Amino acid sequence: MFFRQIAVGPMQNFCYLIGCEQTKEAAAIDCGFEAEKIYEEATANDYHITKILLTHVHYDHSGAVEELAALTSGSIFMNPESNKKQGQSPIHGHWIIPHNTNPLQANNIIKVGSLKGKVMASPGHQNDHLMFVFDPYLFSGDTLFIEGTGRTDLPDSDPEKMQETLAIMGTLPDHLIVCAGHDYGSVPMRTLGEEKRANRFLNAFV
Repeated sequence: MFFRQIAVGPMQNFCYLIGCEQTKEAAAIDCGFEAEKIYEEATANDYHITKILLTHVHYDHSGAVEELAALTSGSIFMNPESNKKQGQSPIHGHWIIPHNTNPLQANNIIKVGSLKGKVMASPGHQNDHLMFVFDPYLFSGDTLFIEGTGRTDLPDSDPEKMQETLAIMGTLPDHLIVCAGHDYGSVPMRTLGEEKRANRFLNAFV
């Protein structure tokens, strides 16, 4: 599997690229900033972005998605529940909701060439938040950071649901590599098994 972790924007965000080595199809996961940088990373490695997957629609994860879609002709996929935020002021909610999207819901299977990934619901940081598992990678967005978790004091956040989500994450296989939405930890990535031991928020549920 082709894999790239790309630092973008002023908020220590990560965008991710995964690709099928046989078909050269790729998916981008979250794109808040620097669409051209992501596009160029894919093309430099002879990959074509056909899908753009959103964990959630905070502007630092979705703000450059339509630009990336225009550059690549890739299709945008997100939780259809995110559409309910249309028309709500980004000044208060900090949401940018792209148009012309395709629905992604819990337990859906995403195909990228011969790759198959699973969609997981992960409410808490946002109630429409999703995670994606393309074994061995766990794309956790703003649900789980290295040594931390996403905030739950924002509009459409829910601390109790975050606790429930973390409890479920405590049951996931240790070999999965946590690919968080921000570079907020001491290392860019590490296994979920290591995170279960080092992350005090997750450790409480193991």
